[in-house]
Amino acid sequence: MSSSADLNELRDLKSNIKDSLRTFAADSSTTFSIVHTVASASPTNSTPSPSSPIPGLKTLYVLDSSFNPPTFAHLTLIQKALANDKGARPCRVCLLLATENADKKPKPASFEDRLVLMSMMARSLRASLRDHDQEAEELAVDVAVTKKPFFMDKAQSIDDAGVYGGAQQVHVTGWDTIIRIFNSKYYPKDQKLRVLDPFLSKHRLRVCYRVGGDGSGGGDVSREEQEAYVEAVGDGSREEEGMKSEWRKMIELVDDAESVKGVSSTDSRKAAQEGRKEDLAKLVGERVAEYVISEKLYAEPGAVKKSYD
Repeated sequence: MSSSADLNELRDLKSNIKDSLRTFAADSSTTFSIVHTVASASPTNSTPSPSSPIPGLKTLYVLDSSFNPPTFAHLTLIQKALANDKGARPCRVCLLLATENADKKPKPASFEDRLVLMSMMARSLRASLRDHDQEAEELAVDVAVTKKPFFMDKAQSIDDAGVYGGAQQVHVTGWDTIIRIFNSKYYPKDQKLRVLDPFLSKHRLRVCYRVGGDGSGGGDVSREEQEAYVEAVGDGSREEEGMKSEWRKMIELVDDAESVKGVSSTDSRKAAQEGRKEDLAKLVGERVAEYVISEKLYAEPGAVKKSYD
């Protein structure tokens, strides 16, 4: 962020996003909404709507996170997916934030501030891709919200919105998330993991290995244990939980986070709270760091509390 004009622009964006969130929260019939789109000036890259869905879209890469704040780890996951995933083109990106607790004040950063930061990340994503991919000029990145708290419901809310046509969703995620997705305690006892079938029959999971896991405890798991867990999806050993073996082909384990090992939203909040702008910039980028510091987003006590990043 090079000037006060940039900061004013972001504050205007925050005001617009806040209005969009208010409208979204008041509409009980809507569970998914795009609040901002970062794209080229091409008419085909305008923000889609149910009345004007995106024609011909094949793949939608979805990064669902708390973005509190977004970091280089988030950015790298999407960059790697766009560079290496087998998804059909044309494609689009959706950065997704769940606002299921919209009636409560989110902490430590408001939803509208996080969505501003996500918009900044979207700009960084497009800028980084333009240096390596001529097709990136046509890549659009949507910053969106959903009211649904559970993974499969979030995916369904995207489908139900009708703005992406019949595009296949590829959810770019980490190891901790897939463990929660396949934990039957989150689903009705009479359904168990069968509730995932509408998602995994047509959409995919691109799962980043947990880096640094050595199987020695403390929540760490080795690479071999992670691979064995996913292979259990396909070998039938978890059928009694409602898991289908054909789901295995919809799950890919990748090494995409190795280059940003040690980068986390928790560490970013700590750097922000302590006013270490240079350290924060190494985790989130200079423009995001300047906005975070100028708006004092993580200055209050308790801001560093660990959460799912």
